[in-house]
Amino acid sequence: MTTVYRGRIHLIVLLTLALSVAIPVIAVVFPDVPWWQRVLAPLTAVPLLWFYTLRELVYRLELTGTELRLRALLGRWRIPLDELASIGAPSRQNLVSVKHRDGRSWNVLAGPGLVDFADRVGAAAPNARVGINGWQRTTDRAEKFFEREQG
Repeated sequence: MTTVYRGRIHLIVLLTLALSVAIPVIAVVFPDVPWWQRVLAPLTAVPLLWFYTLRELVYRLELTGTELRLRALLGRWRIPLDELASIGAPSRQNLVSVKHRDGRSWNVLAGPGLVDFADRVGAAAPNARVGINGWQRTTDRAEKFFEREQG
């Protein structure tokens, strides 16, 4: 049995495109900043932004009987369930992450259905800590409610 969670990556890609244009424009607009800072800011910020969006931001999780599969636009990882340390967010934070026992971690694009998926992961991997906080549970319920109302 395979369970899949998929985030809305197209919105993040559109935001990244917009920021890729906005960062150089903002750098040019501030004439009081030295020229090298106006050049250096876009040259570092835009590639780092795209690296994070394409390689580091997980938008798809797949739970099989033995492992958790993570998918970014340019990356794939597999975590055996017995090596999964945690899934969720620290209290009072809106960042959802998946952590491996060896210390590696990945950020997950949160969206409707992530809370139910994390609960299923917790049932399949009893040694893993599921740390979905109340804010995310409420947000997930609200998103599901509005999807039902629109559909």
